[in-house]
Amino acid sequence: MIVGMIIIVIVIVKEFFYKPEENYGEIVLPKSIKIPDKSRVDTIDFDNNNIIMVVTLEDGKQLLILIDIKDGTEKSRKYIEIKNQK
Repeated sequence: MIVGMIIIVIVIVKEFFYKPEENYGEIVLPKSIKIPDKSRVDTIDFDNNNIIMVVTLEDGKQLLILIDIKDGTEKSRKYIEIKNQK
């Protein structure tokens, strides 16, 4: 019973007094990210101030889009075509 009370107290303290968002850096993203028309995003990855996306175009080709973000503003963008071998 004592162990149960200790667990309850730990959960209450953790939920109300521990703020995990204070321990992590904040990523400020732009309000919108444009991708080519009639394409879909397959994967997206956030790494520090970089956004890495794999986009499939309407004709089936894939692009790797590398976006550098600083303070919510896009600084640079690179397109790399992915050549799939069958």
